[in-house]
Amino acid sequence: MSEFLRSWVMRWLACWVVLWGGAITAAADDGGVESVAVVNVGNDEVSRAADWRRVADVLQALQDAGEEQVVLQIRTTTGFDQRVAEQMVRKLPALEMRTVGWVDGTALSGGAIAALLCDELVVSPSAVIGDVFDPSSVAGRAPDDSGEAADKERAKDVRDAKRVARLLAAQLVAVTREHAWARPLVNGWFGDQAAAREKLGLEPAASGEEDAPLVLMADEAVAVGLAVRSADSLDDVAEGETQQLRTVREVERWAAEKKQRVDAAKEKQFAEDKQSADSASGDVQVAESDEQKSGPAVPFGNVDEVSYTDKIVVIEVGQDSLVNQANFEFMERALLKADKDGAKAIVFDMDTPGGLVWQTSELMLKTLINLKTPTFTYVNTRAISAGSLVAVATDAIYMAPGATIGSAGVVQGGGQDLAETMEQKVVSMVISTARNAAIQNGHNPDVVEAFIDKDKEVVIDGEVISKAGEMLNLNTPEATRKINGRPVLAKGEVNSIEELLAAEGIEYAPEDLIKAEQMGFEKFAFWVVKLAPLLIMLGVIGAYTEMKTPGLGIPGLVAICAFGIYFFGAHLAGKLAGFELVALFVLGMVLILLEIFVIPTTFIFGLIGAVMVFASLALGLVDKAPVIAPDGGDIQWGELLGDVLIDPLLMVSLGFAGAMAVILVLMRYLPSVPLFHRFILEKSVPVGTSSALGNEPADQTSQGAKSYVGRRGVADSVLRPSGRAMIDGEVVDVVSDGEFINQGAAVEVVAQEGLRVVVKEVEPDA
Repeated sequence: MSEFLRSWVMRWLACWVVLWGGAITAAADDGGVESVAVVNVGNDEVSRAADWRRVADVLQALQDAGEEQVVLQIRTTTGFDQRVAEQMVRKLPALEMRTVGWVDGTALSGGAIAALLCDELVVSPSAVIGDVFDPSSVAGRAPDDSGEAADKERAKDVRDAKRVARLLAAQLVAVTREHAWARPLVNGWFGDQAAAREKLGLEPAASGEEDAPLVLMADEAVAVGLAVRSADSLDDVAEGETQQLRTVREVERWAAEKKQRVDAAKEKQFAEDKQSADSASGDVQVAESDEQKSGPAVPFGNVDEVSYTDKIVVIEVGQDSLVNQANFEFMERALLKADKDGAKAIVFDMDTPGGLVWQTSELMLKTLINLKTPTFTYVNTRAISAGSLVAVATDAIYMAPGATIGSAGVVQGGGQDLAETMEQKVVSMVISTARNAAIQNGHNPDVVEAFIDKDKEVVIDGEVISKAGEMLNLNTPEATRKINGRPVLAKGEVNSIEELLAAEGIEYAPEDLIKAEQMGFEKFAFWVVKLAPLLIMLGVIGAYTEMKTPGLGIPGLVAICAFGIYFFGAHLAGKLAGFELVALFVLGMVLILLEIFVIPTTFIFGLIGAVMVFASLALGLVDKAPVIAPDGGDIQWGELLGDVLIDPLLMVSLGFAGAMAVILVLMRYLPSVPLFHRFILEKSVPVGTSSALGNEPADQTSQGAKSYVGRRGVADSVLRPSGRAMIDGEVVDVVSDGEFINQGAAVEVVAQEGLRVVVKEVEPDA
């Protein structure tokens, strides 16, 4: 027993020594004092592209050197540039190392943007943050001129400035959307101070400053959650030695010196740890377990699932790929799996005319721009509308000969233009998403915006690429054209995916090029939505035929299967179809049956039931698209519902129209088919009045069915104009000759065509 205790005590001591040594090593740097890199962000850095590029290069060099944290010392009093701001939005959130911002006095204009994008913000007690940009303060390019032309020029400049502010604000909100204060704070920085202070719970602005951009004092920044605390000096922020770094060369020299110090400390500590561990453990040895040698076991692993590890995953985007929710779910699943498995690259093989805007935007924001795996688009041969938006969310675009990309104007599902108020809000949201994706992936955001907004003019280094008033669409030569060494959009022209991979320098074996395939249920859901009108038609025909025949037979089973497949497939396709709509459908059918068989004297139950059935089928095809009010505006429900319901209503209407056409044909010709003779009454009923001709054989119609022409009976239900009549003790489905007939009235059969029996009201027999 004592030997056993001694063994475990020695093991515990050895582990403790190693862990303690590891902790010392992690902190060892010049005697345990950590050196922290500090990068200055001043007026020039936020207003001049060349100065910001220097800062971006320094940050990247620090990250490449293995730094885990950097401090941005922000002190700006002025300076705003749209392109620099967009580059900050692209660079700072993408850094893997932690960024700590310290506002040393003031962070106004572009400095406020840099402060907002840091992972953690610390402010000096006298700090002031905000006042990014006030579009209404733009005077125009000709402030001293007068006249109508000068006024129009100044008005245009103000409109352009407001659009810049709106788009940049949307980008900032997009990258900080996890914070509740993001939207009101950013909107306030761009000139909506009164509303921002109210939403943030701050004191109202001083009189006369309600329309000025929001400015936060240090205590207000901490109160709303923008800053975590205040600090008197840089030493309080960094909690260690600081090193001001301004150039990449300084970073490289500082990183090399730091690495040498750390390596020396590690070697020294390793020797001490080894000696201590050997002394503590004595002759105790712990053998590696089989699990340690072979790696941890993965419980419940699916060995049949295809692995994307070190593969080139190709996702085809074709004619209908962007018009079905199930396809978006498939693409998201394939993208996340490829990223998780460690695929070498993901390639979109694209030839699409476009698709759904909400789902495309969600795919761009939630999935594509967050992947670590390199992504590419091979435009072969169309990337139109939503296809172009997917393309700009990938790392690089390549064009096939004769390919086109662009024309991403937002329209309704049926192709109609949106109403003006809705168009402004939706287009603004789509532009913001597309610009953000373009910036993240190094594409020209102005080119991407011109795909969506026909009023956007694109000028690159003085050369007009797209004029205002024309929606931009680029062919292969135009997209791959280089201006000052940079392509307009696409990196190059290739003839195949293999050439694309060669151009990117990606090595692979032929068997590593695999195509992402949809699962069985995804294919099933796709075809259910495509064939929805046919399923509705089969269901309606089956239900009608079953109601015309006694008992539950084949027509009833066909109806149940058709509607069951319809709702199940639509649910798998990501539509609104669910238990609620199935219940609505069943309730509607119950009301219709009540109207026909139980309480035929009322009309309201049948009407309500028919509306419920139609509504459940139409809503079952509506996509689960997010309801978005861009820029915080009100949702235009009428326009929105018209957009999302137009396709479902059209498909359901086609199904019912087809069913009615087939039913009319069945009513006309079905009685002449021997197989379906059981659909009509088999018992012979004599011609003539019920009282005079009780047991004589019935005449035959020209189609071979029994004839009721000339026979009399009593209306068994209200005929409006259809209903039932009792003729010689037999209940017959009839229709009046145009007028409503009350229940109990005497009727006479005046015509018969197939299953259609026409009656008129007559005087009762004496």
